This record gives sequence, C-alpha cells and structure tokens, in this order.
Amino acid sequence: MTLLNLDYEVYPCPKGGTKYRQFVKENGGKLRFPYFVDENTGTAMYESVAIIDYLFKHYGKSGKTPKKYAHYPKYPVVALVGTVINGARGVRVNPKIVDRDEPEKLLNLWGFEASPYTRIVRGVLTELEIPFVFHNVAKECWQDQGPAALRLKPGKYVPLTGGKREKIVPVMGRVKQDIQVPYLEDPNTGAQLFESEAIVDYLNKHYG
Repeated sequence: MTLLNLDYEVYPCPKGGTKYRQFVKENGGKLRFPYFVDENTGTAMYESVAIIDYLFKHYGKSGKTPKKYAHYPKYPVVALVGTVINGARGVRVNPKIVDRDEPEKLLNLWGFEASPYTRIVRGVLTELEIPFVFHNVAKECWQDQGPAALRLKPGKYVPLTGGKREKIVPVMGRVKQDIQVPYLEDPNTGAQLFESEAIVDYLNKHYG
C-alpha cells in the first residue's frame, strides 16, 4: 500500500478483540486475516498474494504485479521477525478496553509501513482496537531519505514537486516545513502529535 501511496481505513482485529472480528466472519465467511474491502469496486477478499495482485492491477501504473511481489512467501519470516522484535505489539487485544465504545470519529495516522516508529503506533492502535485512517507518506525521491532530523541532503527540505509529500507538508504544519512520521491527529479531541512515544502515551491515556 505504501508503494502505491494509497490511503486506507484500518479496523484492527487483534486476537481476543470483540469490535471488528465478527464483521469479518459474517461478511467474509471465515475468521482469517488480512481481510480486504475496496468500496470503489465492491471487492472483498482474503489472502495476501491475491490482495497484492488486485492492488497492482487496479492501482498500479502498468496493471501488473512486479516479480518481487508476485511470489509472497506462505510464511513471511521477515515480517514475523519484525513482530517479535517489536515485542509482539498489536497481536492481542488490551483486555482493559474490551467494553470501551469505539471513538466517534476515525483517528488519522500519517506514516509509511516500513517505518519502525510508525509500526509501534500501529501496534498500539491495534491493541486498543482503535479504527483509523492510515495516510501513506512514501519516500518519493532521494531527498526524502533519512529521518526528519538528519536528512541525507543538508539544507532546507524540498519535497518532490507535484508529489504527495508536497501536499502533506502544510497539513503537518511544522516550523521547518518538512515531513516527520508518525504523525497523529485525533478529531475526537483535537490532539495533534508527533513522536511515537508521545503518541503511545496519548493513546493509552485516552483510550487504554
């Protein structure tokens, strides 16, 4: 999804969760993940490989799945290792929130899927069963390489002209006029936060 720069809604279904797992079973027929729904075409499906093929077919430039993504391993070892390193965050529901109502409005999270800091926040959102819109902020040129505080290219940050990041700079409203992820906005409280540690503290305080 980051490669295609697609934004999407996430309805977390951790083990032991009670808010959205039943929807998957009732609408898909089985309790298996990921479960993907595209309201633009009325498509709903399981299986990572099938979903990847679908995304490239409908949202890729060529309509074909690149070879490196065409044969996704049955057991994604690298992804599993990442989950372990991350302390298995996002695998199981936080038992304290089982009876908590879902937020009135979806939260908004900006990041990209390979970002370790964004992954921490996504894990906590999953544990707390908080639905959110994930805004992908893919790196679009070599000037985007490196963290916000230490870009490989010194000087003022200049996003790709006409790119998605150029449109997001004013959304984040940073003094340096650059991009930093993860970035969270909660329309339910008006909160706007950078830094994974601050975001996690906020989520646990308000929704934990």
